[in-house]
Amino acid sequence: MSLKGFDCPRGFGRVGIEKCLNDCPAAPLRCMTPEMLVTVYREFQPRPGVYHVTESKDPPQKIWLQRNRDFYADPRSLVAMTLGTGLHLLMESAPKRFAEYGYLEDVEYETPFEVSVGPAKLVGRIDRYSKTTKTLTDYKTGKAYSALLLKGDRQGNGKDDYIWQINRYRVYGRPEAERMVLEFSIKDWTVAESLETGLQPIETILVPFISDDKVREETERVIGEFSAAEETGKFRRCTEEEQWWRPVKSKFGKVMKPRCPTRCLYYCQVSGVCPQHQTWVMEHS
Repeated sequence: MSLKGFDCPRGFGRVGIEKCLNDCPAAPLRCMTPEMLVTVYREFQPRPGVYHVTESKDPPQKIWLQRNRDFYADPRSLVAMTLGTGLHLLMESAPKRFAEYGYLEDVEYETPFEVSVGPAKLVGRIDRYSKTTKTLTDYKTGKAYSALLLKGDRQGNGKDDYIWQINRYRVYGRPEAERMVLEFSIKDWTVAESLETGLQPIETILVPFISDDKVREETERVIGEFSAAEETGKFRRCTEEEQWWRPVKSKFGKVMKPRCPTRCLYYCQVSGVCPQHQTWVMEHS
């Protein structure tokens, strides 16, 4: 079980992927092209007993629901992941032009790895590793809020998720790396944002090391939770930290919505089949 189709942005309810592609109720004015629809749909096709490093930042309830419940999502909510994939592809093609400028560096791109962690497998793909400088680089696209968190210029949820993720890439994929860098492309950058915070359209952020033993211990705990939930069908509720409880603010600080579970409301594709979130919705409707 996984993503089965889309909640139609044009108001036609739940539409299976086949109907969406072949008999779109809103055609010819689709919400997006078939190429984009197929791309975002493929993002949610998990393998049993195999977990990706990017999933390690998610709570076990979300992981279990994604793998064991049919769900539908607004395709527009999945586009951000696709933008990141597109950026990776562009970066991979760039080295073909290095020779034009006489630039030499021994670099490997999109290097996959698969390791056993307890009863399951952990997989990942390292965006860029320079053998010349022993630097592991991870490309990210995200909002200014996340970039400010990582730079330490703002407090909130999410900073540690990135740091743990990149350290997992290092420990399980490139243990010889001497430094880790996050190249963060800010998709909502504005001149006003730069004047207010000093943030640039692309920020290069040096990622702090977490000890190998601590990374392995924490990863085994996380994957153990995922595996236990998969085996028993039982999982713990998401914590307030995992739900990203906070007010929704505009870029200039105006409170648009009081304190609420922002991850569940705006970022979690399985909130519609989540018993914890649906209980909250009923209590606040």
